[in-house]
Amino acid sequence: MAGTVTVVGLGPAGPELCTAEALQAIA
Repeated sequence: MAGTVTVVGLGPAGPELCTAEALQAIA
């Protein structure tokens, strides 16, 4: 999962969406 979170963080969405995606994935 770390890989996916990293990709999202590097995306144009920024670290905010990365955190949101990570929380959703964990939940």
